[in-house]
Parts: sequence; C-alpha cells; structure tokens
Amino acid sequence: MDVSDQCGLAALQTGSGRSAAIADYDGDGDNDIFVTVNGGKPLLLRNDGANQNRSLQIDLAGLRDNKGGLGAKVEIRAGQAWQKLEINGNVGFLSQSSPELVFGIGKKELADSIRILWPTGVLQAELDRQAGQPVKIEEVDRKGTSCPLLYAWNGLKYDFVTDFLGGSAVGYLVAPGTYGSTDVDEYIRIADVAPQPKDGRYSIKMNNQLEEVMFIDQVKLLAVDHSADTAVYPDEKLMPAPPYPAFKVFLTQNSKPPVKAVDERGKDVLPALVNVDRKYPDSFKLLPFKGYAEPHELILDLGDMSQAERVVLLLTAWIDYADSSSNLAASQAGAKLVPPYLQVVDQQGCWVTVLSNMGFPAGLPKTMTVDLSGKLLNKQDSRVKIVTSMRIYWDQILVDTYSGPTAPRVTTLGADRAGFEFYGYPREVKPDGKNPPQYDYHDRSTTSPWKNHIGRYTRYGDVRPLLEAKDDMYVIMRHGDEITAEFEAVKLPELPEGWTRTFLVYAAGFGKDMDLNSANADTVGPLPSHSGMYPTDSDHQKYQKKYNTREVGETFNW
Repeated sequence: MDVSDQCGLAALQTGSGRSAAIADYDGDGDNDIFVTVNGGKPLLLRNDGANQNRSLQIDLAGLRDNKGGLGAKVEIRAGQAWQKLEINGNVGFLSQSSPELVFGIGKKELADSIRILWPTGVLQAELDRQAGQPVKIEEVDRKGTSCPLLYAWNGLKYDFVTDFLGGSAVGYLVAPGTYGSTDVDEYIRIADVAPQPKDGRYSIKMNNQLEEVMFIDQVKLLAVDHSADTAVYPDEKLMPAPPYPAFKVFLTQNSKPPVKAVDERGKDVLPALVNVDRKYPDSFKLLPFKGYAEPHELILDLGDMSQAERVVLLLTAWIDYADSSSNLAASQAGAKLVPPYLQVVDQQGCWVTVLSNMGFPAGLPKTMTVDLSGKLLNKQDSRVKIVTSMRIYWDQILVDTYSGPTAPRVTTLGADRAGFEFYGYPREVKPDGKNPPQYDYHDRSTTSPWKNHIGRYTRYGDVRPLLEAKDDMYVIMRHGDEITAEFEAVKLPELPEGWTRTFLVYAAGFGKDMDLNSANADTVGPLPSHSGMYPTDSDHQKYQKKYNTREVGETFNW
C-alpha cells in the first residue's frame, strides 16, 4: 500500500540524494530518516505519529565480536508479531544508520523473545524485555566449542573427570589458508575419581556438551596396576604439530614442588604451584584475541639434580584455547601464538632451548609430563624456563626423580556394552566463580543455545561395534548426545598385595566446531579419516547406510 501522500513524502523534493541514514534522532521511540544531498543541505525527515504504539530500542555491545555489533542479526517476537533487522555498516555515501535498532511492537508491553546471531556465530536469546525504554544487551561470554566431557561411575554417581580429544579438531584455522593437523588419540587419566563397578561393569559416559560434532571411533579402558607407593601418569600432551607422543606411562614416587618458581618479572609464584587448588600464576597480559597473551615465562629451580638418573616434570594445568576466528584476527594484527618451549642453563650460564616444542595441556585441567632426563646441562644450576604466549594456567608443578622399576602391569579392555542416546547438557559449575568450569552430570538441561551442523548423525542405540577399532566407522555425535561404555570388571586380574590400580581411558576420534572461519563449519561432512580421504569401499558405505540415519536439516533449533 502506497502511503506517501499520508506521510507527506509525495511532494518532497530531495534533489540529488546520496544516502539515507535511519535513526531515532529525536528519541521518541520511532525511526527518523536523515538524507544527505549532493551539493545541498541535508534533510531530516522526522517521524511524527508513529510513536502512538510501543517500540523497543536495542543497543548491542559485542564481547568477542566488534563492540558495536556490526553484522549482527536481531529477531524479536511480541505475541504474533515477528521482525528481523540487521546492524549494517553503511547505507550510502559516507553514511551509516544508527547501530541502535528500533522495533515497533504495537500495543504489546514487552517483547516475548529477542534472538541475536552475532557475527562470529554466537547465538543468544533474551526474554521478556520491557517496551518504551532502551535495552542494552551485552554479548554472552559463551564457550561454544571445546571437547567432549568424560564422566566415571564412583559407586554412587557419575563424577566429572575432564574433557578429551582436545587435539582432534578438523578444519581448525591456524593462519590464513593454513589448517592445523589433528592428534586423534588420547589417554585420559581418571584422577580424583575412584571408579567402581556398576552391576559388575566399570561405566564411563562421554557427553558432547558444546556446539560441535564429534566422531568417536574407538574407546578402551586400561587398568594400570602398580605399587601403592607410586603413581602413574600417561605421557600425554598436546603438540602443535606431529610427531605426537607414542603411548607410554611414567611411574612416579614422592614427587615434590620446585624449590623456587618466579615469573618473568621475578615475582615469586611458588605458592600457586604447590597444590591443585585453582590458583595459578596469571599475571601475564592478555591480548584481545581469544587464547592469546603477551609472551611470559615461568622459571623453575628444580633443586639439586646432580645425582638424579631421571627427571620428569608433572605439570597440571588448563588452557584457554585460541580458535579459528581469533587466529585469523591475530594474524591480521601481526600477533603470534608461541607454544611452550623449554630452556635450561648451560655450562656457560646461558639459557639454551632443549625442547622447542614442550607441548601443553589439552583443554580442562589434566596433568602432562615432560621428561628432562639428560637435558639438564649444568649440574650446578638446575633451573628451567618455560616460555609461551598461550593462555596456559599452571595449577601444580612437581618434580619427580623416581628411578625404580618402571614397568607396571597394563590390562586393556574393550567395551562389552556401548549405548548411544540423547542425554542433554550437564550444568556448568564454577566453585569459586572463575574458570575453568566443572560439570554436574546429574543436574542437566535438555535445551541449549547451540546451532546444528547439518547432515547425518549416528542413530541411537547399540554402538559397540563402532567403538572396537580405529577404522573410520565412528559414532557421529550431535551436541547433547552421549555414549555410555561399560567394561566387565571380572576380566581384570587380582591385585597383588601392596599394589593399587589406576585407570586410563583411551579414545580416538575427530571433532569439528562451528567457528565461521573453520573449514566446512556448517555441515557434518566431509567425513574425516585417519588416512586423509574418507574410504569409499563397500564396508564403509554399508556402515553409513546402517548407522548414520539420523538426519538434521536445520541449523537452528528455535
């Protein structure tokens, strides 16, 4: 319907108009139009009368996105009314509309829902916002991607262990045009949880909590039996590139903190490294790119190591990962992400690098090992220096010099049961209000703000055959999905007197996030493969037709 005459615009002479910038110039709750004219005075077309109904003015503030929210798409619902607007960068020659969006909602007193899709892909919802007053919405600090989460049965309930497969991301952008390699294997030590049989079976759960698709290819349980006066740690760490560590376990005994620890400013940080207590040396400066910090150092005095046959560091930490978008932004700004490297003091008293790639912890808190045997070059000075620009938070560092028997008994079990179902999203818990989060398995939500990778997922039910071998026949998990794997306890040998048992979970697979700068970030496919290209033989075609029958065709759930 043409209402130009009613609005008084039919007879308007604008001359050679060059742009029309829209904003609520007079603050009365409706949009006005500012027209720039080539060679003439600009015109302000004030909107009088439209404010007879109610409106909602939304002002966005980006957190990880640009501060003004340019490029964000905003939808509102008020009763049966639905509207969608986008914050645009320009509307003509040297002009830009206001980033504050004005929505008319008729006689409604509030907007039932506001949905925002931020430029980096973060989906955010706000409910029941009152009309007639400015609504300031800050971008949520939401971690959309990480890794699946592991839980173990302790005899009474499922306890959170940690996350896993932190190095398995396919399509992870390292720099413009360069994608990272994948470390598809991980041995996860079940620490702080004493697994107990449940109806004769050890039970673990792997939950895909966040906005990603997981491809779980093989799962095993390893029982490592050893003397009760020793502890066991797998040689597990995330490396920036191959070669990745082969499977190995370290036996330790009477591990002790360094005698001294300082940061690059000479500040004493030893008290933060003695116990696992969520206290970290964290005075390094953060850069404005997720996962990035200014280069910082940790200098450890290991004490007298002159008689030690073997020296191993046990480093418990967590990392705030960089993602594809932060890597792209950092590369454009000339910032570098420097993975940890380790230096020692040589005979001349100079710092020299002995481990150019020391490795780093993969994700949420876990303990990594660094073997320094034969690498301390000065018997009179056993200081080591760890240098990085990653956001790594060291919680505890211990030095171990155990040189006794190093061959524990290892028994490997395959799952004799493995079920697959939708479980939901265990509640995130921060005991001290700070990162890293933990998770309460038994307090869950069945809804989430996540988007979906479009494609075919594995159907629910028995998936044990898919977890027996690393063969590219995997369980494809959407967010909220869960695998329960069970292992017969009777298959484990009796423990000798004076021995104890430590459990490791082995997992192999891939993961893919929805970062808009990751490769193929919106779809399940192309399917990843341990050999590079996904196999097309008849067995793999049969696997896909039999198991991957659950199709998701919508990016949004609401």
